[in-house]
Amino acid sequence: MQDRPRFRPDPSLEEIIRRANAAPPSSSLRSQQVPRSDPAFQNRIRRVDVTPSFSAQSSQSPQFSMQRSTGTRTIWHSIRVWFFTILGISSIVGSVAFTLYLSYSSNIIIMTELSKKSIMQETLTVLFKSGRKGTTTSHSYTGIASISISGIGQARKTQMSDAFYIYTDQRHHHVTPWRKESIGGTLFINNQTVDTFIIGGIPRYRTDHHYNFQIKAPGGKLTFAIADDHPNDNKGSYTITMTSG
Repeated sequence: MQDRPRFRPDPSLEEIIRRANAAPPSSSLRSQQVPRSDPAFQNRIRRVDVTPSFSAQSSQSPQFSMQRSTGTRTIWHSIRVWFFTILGISSIVGSVAFTLYLSYSSNIIIMTELSKKSIMQETLTVLFKSGRKGTTTSHSYTGIASISISGIGQARKTQMSDAFYIYTDQRHHHVTPWRKESIGGTLFINNQTVDTFIIGGIPRYRTDHHYNFQIKAPGGKLTFAIADDHPNDNKGSYTITMTSG
């Protein structure tokens, strides 16, 4: 009976193991001069190469995660800083705008009240039948005041007149407008001729009998009347709008 040949280890693997054990601890298997076509060598190289790569990747992962986490925290911190900065600026601007609005509103109210106090206006009706008694204003006036007056009537017999001029005869025929303070028939203020108070002289005659002029008020209330001591047969009226300032 023939003896079976004994199992012999692969000489190549033995060579690799021997050389690996004989090499210094710091040496790499890549530096061994072993044929690269050897399957055992390739397996060994794969085992040697994969482990350090995995270890390096594993050791770098926590650092990379830490850097990413730190960067994320920095971004969120910057966002919060900008948000509160903008919020603070908006609050300041809003407060200033609201203060200006209140100031403006207060000034408008004050100016309106002052205007109401400083500018007075009223409208009067003066009947020709009231004669020199006339109609008195509700307010007192001092200094320059503006007057708008319209209306016609009969005050000097049957002649027609407006605030300043007699413009018909007794038969109501038109004549050249004329006036004479001593004979009356026209507007009086405080029982004096309007010439005493008017600024700039008597206006020119107007066919619509509507006049606008200014006077220098002496102070106190004013009485507008017709210069006629016998007003019982008078007809007509004036409408006067008086404005201060």
